Amino acid sequence: MWIVALPSGKVVKETDGALWNDLEKKACLYVDEKHLNETGGKVFLTLAATKWEKARLRFRLEVRFSEIEDRYFFEGAIDPPHAETIIDWKITETRS
Repeated sequence: MWIVALPSGKVVKETDGALWNDLEKKACLYVDEKHLNETGGKVFLTLAATKWEKARLRFRLEVRFSEIEDRYFFEGAIDPPHAETIIDWKITETRS
């Protein structure tokens, strides 16, 4: 996976998929804990780099559902040499 932060053009190459796997795992655990998969219908995941903060890349994983209006954002940061470690992890919920 390549993560590009625009407009700066800084790039992080995450070769083994560890970041995506960890994000997907955390999102799925949260969805299961809240029983959202039972009422939400189809799940859509969107990962975006949001900005560079010092030497860290901030990102947001959006989780939305086909059957409910609520959206969930999993936000954090990674240090490019250690892209497998998520820093400053938080979850927020919004209503569309």
